[in-house]
Amino acid sequence: MSSYIYVGSNYLKHYNMRNFFSKYIDTKKLVTGIVQAILVGLFLLIWNNYGQIKAFLGPAFSYSVSIPIVPTIILLIIMQYFVHKGLLKFQAKFGKRKSISVGQWNVSTTQNTSQWVSYKEINLNTGLLTSVKCQVFLKSSYLRFGFKLLDKSASILGTNGILTAENNGLFHIQKASNSNRILTTSYKNGIQDGTDIYSGDYIADTPIKVELRISPKNFLEFLVNEQSYYQTYVKTEYRERLILMAWGDGNEYEMEITNIQVSTKV
Repeated sequence: MSSYIYVGSNYLKHYNMRNFFSKYIDTKKLVTGIVQAILVGLFLLIWNNYGQIKAFLGPAFSYSVSIPIVPTIILLIIMQYFVHKGLLKFQAKFGKRKSISVGQWNVSTTQNTSQWVSYKEINLNTGLLTSVKCQVFLKSSYLRFGFKLLDKSASILGTNGILTAENNGLFHIQKASNSNRILTTSYKNGIQDGTDIYSGDYIADTPIKVELRISPKNFLEFLVNEQSYYQTYVKTEYRERLILMAWGDGNEYEMEITNIQVSTKV
């Protein structure tokens, strides 16, 4: 039973307004722009009136403004970086949890891409990923499947395949055609981090449960069949985008990804 038995008009107004802003306005960009405008204004005021401010006295401030182009650009870049990181950390800690409905994904060999990769991006709607889980029904003897997390500006694929050097993490399971051993492997920014961790044996006609959880402090756990096999800390930026990814490295593959459940902080 829901604990929200009575919903007043003030709550509804607040709820509708919050939904409007989350749907049509990127709050992080809006706040970043406001903070940048205020700080740049203060910077230019000090730059143009340093002598008067230092003396605490003197004639009235002049309203003529000269803009130092290079220092202003440097200031904007620095602010963009730190304000964005600060907003992400605030969202990760204090944001409200939201569930995203995702349908089934049927995937099979794609031979016209590097490493024969197929992928599906899940729209997080400006939220930060907190968890994703699914069931993998294997229809072939070969398996490569995982979750790729990355920031908004990062590329999904590199020139030579699935690995990229930008802000991203790739956490996946694998099984060779001639083996039932399930192994867990991970990469951060294209560099292998967790190497072929044994995660149990594959049982024919039984789905493989795969799950990834991230705490408010960016502690990540990767689980296979409800057992945690890999733990690490990740950057907050990794949580801005989620990609489901399968590939073959020259091998045929086929699988059904079902019961996909995603949650975020918004």
